[in-house]
Amino acid sequence: MATPAAQLQPIVAIPPGHLPAPPPSGIIQRSLRLPVLAVSQHPLGISTTIISSLICWGTGYAEISIIDPLIFKSIFIIFGFTMGFRNVRANQRYFDAMQHASGMFMAIWGIYTPMPLTSRLKVRAELLDAVKDVAA
Repeated sequence: MATPAAQLQPIVAIPPGHLPAPPPSGIIQRSLRLPVLAVSQHPLGISTTIISSLICWGTGYAEISIIDPLIFKSIFIIFGFTMGFRNVRANQRYFDAMQHASGMFMAIWGIYTPMPLTSRLKVRAELLDAVKDVAA
């Protein structure tokens, strides 16, 4: 039995204040978006790094190499591998989602198309409501 479209409620409702903001329009706003996000999400780490570097510079350790550069190279290599594996996993999840959606739509068309026209007209609204419920 089909329910009217006015009574259907989405499974996940997004509160009005939580919708994504429109992207900034100017070149300056677009170029400052990532640094502002980094500072707003990690203020403690960034501030302690700046304070530490200022203390090292003020005490005269700026000319002396305290940390071996190979440490930074290995960190960058690990970071690169991490980002590469993250992208591979994201692509695999996207592929799996598309495969499941394709299977669902093939099943729906496999049910709907072999029916005679009179039966299709009777079940079209219910089948459409079922697809909307699954997609929500």
